[in-house]
Amino acid sequence: MYRYLTKILLSIVLAVSLICPAGLAAAYEVQTMPNVKAQMLQADYWINKISDPDRVILNPDQIEDFNQEIVRKLLYSVYKLADYPSSFTREQLTSFINYPFPTEPSYIGAEVVGTSYWQKLKQQMNLEGLQEKNQVKYGFTVKRSNLKIFPTADVIGDEPNDPAFDLFQNSSILAAEPVVILHHSRDEQWVYVQMYNCPGWLPAADVAVCDRDTWLDYQNKPDFLVVTGNRIRLDNDPLLPQISEMEFTMGTKLPLAKPEELPDSIRNRRVYQNYVVKLPVRNMSGQLEFIIAPIPISNDVSVGYLPYSRANIIRQAFKMQGERYCWGGMLNGRDCSALVLELYHCFGFRLARNSDAQEVSAGKTLTFDGYSVGYREKLLQSVAPGGSLHFPGHEMLYLGEDNGRYYVLNDLGSFAEIESGDAKPQSVRVRTVVINDLNIIRASGKRWIEVLTTAKLLEKSSFTDLANHPDRAIIESLADNYLVQGISAAEFNPEGKLTRAEFAVMLGRLLKLEPEQVEAQAQFTDVSDQWYAGAVGAVVKAGLFKGSDDNRFHPEAPLDRAQAAVILTQVSKNAVTGVAGEQLGKFSDQNLIPLWAKEAMNTVIERGLIKCKTPDTIAPLDLVTRSEAAVILDALLKMDVNREAIPVKVK
Repeated sequence: MYRYLTKILLSIVLAVSLICPAGLAAAYEVQTMPNVKAQMLQADYWINKISDPDRVILNPDQIEDFNQEIVRKLLYSVYKLADYPSSFTREQLTSFINYPFPTEPSYIGAEVVGTSYWQKLKQQMNLEGLQEKNQVKYGFTVKRSNLKIFPTADVIGDEPNDPAFDLFQNSSILAAEPVVILHHSRDEQWVYVQMYNCPGWLPAADVAVCDRDTWLDYQNKPDFLVVTGNRIRLDNDPLLPQISEMEFTMGTKLPLAKPEELPDSIRNRRVYQNYVVKLPVRNMSGQLEFIIAPIPISNDVSVGYLPYSRANIIRQAFKMQGERYCWGGMLNGRDCSALVLELYHCFGFRLARNSDAQEVSAGKTLTFDGYSVGYREKLLQSVAPGGSLHFPGHEMLYLGEDNGRYYVLNDLGSFAEIESGDAKPQSVRVRTVVINDLNIIRASGKRWIEVLTTAKLLEKSSFTDLANHPDRAIIESLADNYLVQGISAAEFNPEGKLTRAEFAVMLGRLLKLEPEQVEAQAQFTDVSDQWYAGAVGAVVKAGLFKGSDDNRFHPEAPLDRAQAAVILTQVSKNAVTGVAGEQLGKFSDQNLIPLWAKEAMNTVIERGLIKCKTPDTIAPLDLVTRSEAAVILDALLKMDVNREAIPVKVK
C-alpha cells in the first residue's frame, strides 16, 4: 500500500512540474545581498516603478551627436578613430608604449617576478624597431580578446596565486571591433593597437589587417545586428572551424550581409529564420577576409540599436545578473565600468573605458559631495533609474528606491561586513554582478551612500522654447548640472518671472547649501513643507536672504533686479568693494535705484553679475526673468567666491 501511494504522489509531482515548472522554480530562492528580496531580481519590479519607462530618451542621431560630445569632452580618452592620425613619430609612440614596470613585488602564480623577466619584456616591446616616422595600419578584431599593458599573456598578480587579477590587463575588446595598429612586438606575436577608448597590446592572431577604405566601409554599414543577450554563440560548423561555436557578448555589432551577397545555401544549409552577418576573419597571411554566417532569429539580438529607454536599460542590465566580476574584462567577463559601457553599446553609445572618465564625461551630472546622507537620499529621488552612480574606484547602475532604501545593480568586486565582536570591517570578496542597496559598507567602514560622488545620465537637457534664445547653451548646461530646471521636461519658460523661492533654490543648489526646512518653518509664517522650504531655510541661515518684519518670506513674490543685487552681494562678505555710484554714472535711470540697493547694484555691475538692459539703462525695478537668473548663476560659477564667508563649495 505504501509503495502504491508513493507512486501516486510521484505521479502528481511529475504532472505538476510539467504543467507549471515556473511555479516550482519560484519555490527555490537564490542567495542575495542583504536587504534584497527575491522579487527585486526581476527587471519588471523596477520598471513598473518608472513613469513612462518606454519613452525614447534620445534617438539614434542624437546619440551620435552625444558621442561626438564625449570625444570633445574626453580628449585623449575617447576617439573618433576615423579622425585618428595616420602616422606617429618615434618619440610619440615611445611615450605611448613605454609604460613603467611595477616597483612593488609582483607574482606569476606563486613565483615572484624577477629582474630578468622585466628585461625580457622590455626587449619584447621592440622600442628599437620604431622608425622616425611610423605609418599606422588598420584592422578588426576577429574574436573577443584582451588588451594588455605589456605584450605578454602572463597573468601578473600583486599577491600570489590570484588568477582572477592581472596588473597588466588593460581592457577586453569585443569581436569585429575596429582598431588602429601602431606597432608590433619583437617576435611579431603581439600588436599595439588603439581602439576607440583604450590602447594596448593585442595578440596578433586576434586581429585582421586591411586597407583604410575597407576598414571605413565595414564599420559604417547601415544595416547591422547588435548582440543584446548577455552572450550568444554560433552553431557548430565543421566546415569552418575558425568560427564554429564562436561566442559574441552583449554590445557586439555585426554588419548584415546584403541580399545580393547571399547564396542559395550556406555551407550545405538553407538559412531560413536566420539573420546573415559578415564576420571579419584573419587569413593565413594576417589579412582581413569576410565569412558569411547565419545567426538564428531566436537569439537575443536586435536589427540596429535598441530604442534608448529606461525600461530597455534595466532589461539589458538584468541579463548580466550573477555573472562573474572580471578585472579589466579578463576571463571573458566584465568589471564595473565594462558592464556599463557594453550595456550602453546596445543603444549606440561609445563610452570611456574607465569609471573615472565616464564620471566626468558628457551628460547630466548630479554631485553629492558635501551633503549629508539625508539630503543625498533626497537627491537620489531626482536621478532617473538606469543612470550610473559613482564613487572612487567603482560605478553602478541605479535602479530606484524601495521602502526607504536605494538600490543599484553592479559588477561588485567586494564589500565589507562587521561581524559581532569585530573591531573593524572585514572585506568580503563577491566578484559577481549583484543587486544591493546603498547601505552596504566599504572597508573604510563608511556606507556607500556616504561616499557617493556623482550621478550620471546619458542625456542632455533640451528645451523647445529655447530654440533661438541667445542664452540657450548657458541654460541647458546649468540644467545638465541640476542647477536650474524647466517648468516641464520640454519647456524652460525663459521670459517667465522669477520668484524669491525659485532664486533661493537655485542659489542653494549652486552653493551646495544643506536644506534647512526646520529653520524656515521657525522663522516664517508663510513657509511650511513646500518644495522650496529647505532651500529657503538654507539661504536665510547663510545670510543671503531676509524676510519681512511681519515674519514672512514672501516665497511667491517676484524678484526685481535691485533685490537680486542685494542678495548677490551677500554671497561673499567682502563682495561690496566698489564706491557707490562709480559704475552707475553711465545709466540714465540710476535715480530709480532704491537707496538701499545702490551700493549693491554698483558691485554686481562691476563684477558682471547683472547686465545692463541697454547701453545706458540698468532697469533696477524690472522683474528678473528665469533666463536672466540662469545667466547670473553662470556668472557666479565663473567668479572667485570668498569661501571664508560661506563654507561651501561652488562647482
